[in-house]
Amino acid sequence: MQLNIKILATIIFSFLTLNTISQSYKFLYHLDKDLSSTSKEKAVIIGKGYESDGRLILDCFLKNTGKKILSATVKDSSLSTLHGMFKTYHDDMKLESAGFYAENDMEGVWKYWDKDGFLTDSMIYKNGIRIAYASYKYYFSKPTLEQFFFQDSLKTATYSYTYSYTDSLKNTFQEKQVSVKNGKPKTSFEVDFIGDRGLLKAYDSAGVVKTDSVFSKKMQEAEFAGGEEGWRYFLRTNLNANVPVNNNSPAGKYTVIIKFIVNKDGTLDDIKAEHNPGYGMAEEGIRVLKKSPKWAPAIQYGRYVRAYRRQPITFFIEN
Repeated sequence: MQLNIKILATIIFSFLTLNTISQSYKFLYHLDKDLSSTSKEKAVIIGKGYESDGRLILDCFLKNTGKKILSATVKDSSLSTLHGMFKTYHDDMKLESAGFYAENDMEGVWKYWDKDGFLTDSMIYKNGIRIAYASYKYYFSKPTLEQFFFQDSLKTATYSYTYSYTDSLKNTFQEKQVSVKNGKPKTSFEVDFIGDRGLLKAYDSAGVVKTDSVFSKKMQEAEFAGGEEGWRYFLRTNLNANVPVNNNSPAGKYTVIIKFIVNKDGTLDDIKAEHNPGYGMAEEGIRVLKKSPKWAPAIQYGRYVRAYRRQPITFFIEN
């Protein structure tokens, strides 16, 4: 959520002294969902302002719950110029984003967190222009994400994360994938690009590194060679939709999820059911995939690579 400067510049504010435990608010604003000034009766957001170091801190709260959704630093009570710290919050009051404004332009480091408190994005701005960008993606297996937070499971958690960083001024790109098991991180691969030329380092289970030059940032997941339309046609002509009926399945919608590996040459390996609703549907899904023609393999930095794929197959059973 970002403050709309043009809207805030038109806000008509009323003066009111409000005493709280943490600070003394001096300004009260009645705002709609777009942070535009409105009547007290129609307001869905309440803005409260107080002065600090010659500037005004505006805290915005949802009228119906009282939860804080953002905090902004502005030059004065007209709210026309953002200048200083800016924060937004998730519904549970955990920090969602934090950064700085300078004369209404985003400046310096901005960070973003998901609802679980994991850093997902980090950016660097100069005069309102993003010049560098980092992103993080996390993948959890056992224990579950909830167990990860509420138990001392940093030492036993099994998860992985991918970190990527782009510098538009230097025209560089970096990416690293790290697996963590029993608290010990291990790099799976890392790549460093300057322009379209990069050096890829892949590590095996013993930590032996294999380097390779790559000349493209192209990434693409494995997919059925004919795309979605081809996949539907393949199912229509090969899937026996009567299997669950023959096994006395009740009416309803059922989805089988088949997990498998797509090799570099497009052939499939290690086909197994990850979700099985029963009535012979998983077995039928596996049978059909074993008949599948070659898939379009996954592409990583312009090269074909082996990759896991999860493919849903849905059965509709009528009375």
